[in-house]
Amino acid sequence: MLERNCRVGRNEADIVALDPDGETIVIVEVKTRRDDHITPELRVDADKQRCLTRLAMRLQQRAAYEDRPFRFDVVTVVCSDGCRPRVRHIPNAFDALE
Repeated sequence: MLERNCRVGRNEADIVALDPDGETIVIVEVKTRRDDHITPELRVDADKQRCLTRLAMRLQQRAAYEDRPFRFDVVTVVCSDGCRPRVRHIPNAFDALE
């Protein structure tokens, strides 16, 4: 993990990490719900995707992130009725939006 609760201006990402390939910067949005009546990943709507895209564009202006590929992942955690949490990782959950 490179950064947690990364904020650049008004845009925020839960996690900024480095892919095991050693090159790709992964911006991760984490969604947690008590039940799965509403699929958590659907909560990463177009507005949130645009915010994460703007954050990535601003990060690319920093020397540490310059000239690196970016990817957007979503991690969902569903904790229902005291059961073990179900965690799902969705790599490449969406493409950058402008």
